[in-house]
Amino acid sequence: MNIAVLHEAAFEYGGGMRVVDCLGEKINADIFIGFANDEAVAKSTNKPRVLSKKEIEGKRRAVESMIKFPLISLRDYDIVIESGSGTHWYLPRGGQKIIRYVHSVPLSYKSNNTFDVISRKIRKPTIKTADAYVANSEQTSKEIEKHLNRKSTVIYPPVAVSKFSPNAGTGFVTISRLTERKGVKEIVELFNSRDEKLTVVGSGPLLDDLRQISEKNIHITGWVDEETKVNILRDGGAFILNSGNESFGISPVEALASGMPVIARDGGYTPNQVVDGFNGILFDSLEEGINRYVSEGVGGSVSDMVKEAQKYSQESFVINFERVINEVT
Repeated sequence: MNIAVLHEAAFEYGGGMRVVDCLGEKINADIFIGFANDEAVAKSTNKPRVLSKKEIEGKRRAVESMIKFPLISLRDYDIVIESGSGTHWYLPRGGQKIIRYVHSVPLSYKSNNTFDVISRKIRKPTIKTADAYVANSEQTSKEIEKHLNRKSTVIYPPVAVSKFSPNAGTGFVTISRLTERKGVKEIVELFNSRDEKLTVVGSGPLLDDLRQISEKNIHITGWVDEETKVNILRDGGAFILNSGNESFGISPVEALASGMPVIARDGGYTPNQVVDGFNGILFDSLEEGINRYVSEGVGGSVSDMVKEAQKYSQESFVINFERVINEVT
């Protein structure tokens, strides 16, 4: 059976590309990406075929996706797995089966501004072109049913949990794309007035700014390779997630696999990963969350953290995805 994965865009190596690469490696699927840059492609463990190297976002990419993806021909494949909302415009050929992996429901289904209302009406026929929907979390599954009126199977994004080394380290770590919405600047500003050590891992538009404002107790690494990331998490004491709007968080799972409790903003999917007071702390105020962890700690052990991470393993992802493939065929 020939399987293709059609992924919308890759301008950084995040959760979407981890899903794509795992499908490429474990079920021998060919990878096609609508929009990508050289950096993200270079980090891929497969050899994806890139259709365009335009780095475009927002409404412009939405419009180009609507034009581009219907024109793509993947006639040689029995199954096409779609990843990213722009790929929903792809038109299946013949008896081709479509499995739609949803990272988040398109904004046009949730917003009522003029552009999104028009987009929603135009997009509506694409809901029926998928033979099966797969959601990256229970939260996304509920949104699929609410906005698209379709049932979905929940399959968590794959995390290579076995490569992480559980340890009770020290200090604080955060790993994130360095943008305003991820809340990393607030973490840095808070630790500028504290004595604890903080390691910030990631790249993005705020990298230079964060390096300029950071005090000596803060280390801004920029992008790091996988081996370095594993070592940083092994040596860290607690992980901080301040975005509060993650549909699914990869980095918190990697932290748990490293034996680290997760101190996270209470929002998005995160409360499904973090049991407050056991394997982490949920907060509304970052400073209060950090202070609570410092004074109280958590009840779970290193082995408890690792156990929680296991349900997000690559092995579990592949077993569940192969079950969906068998169901549509």
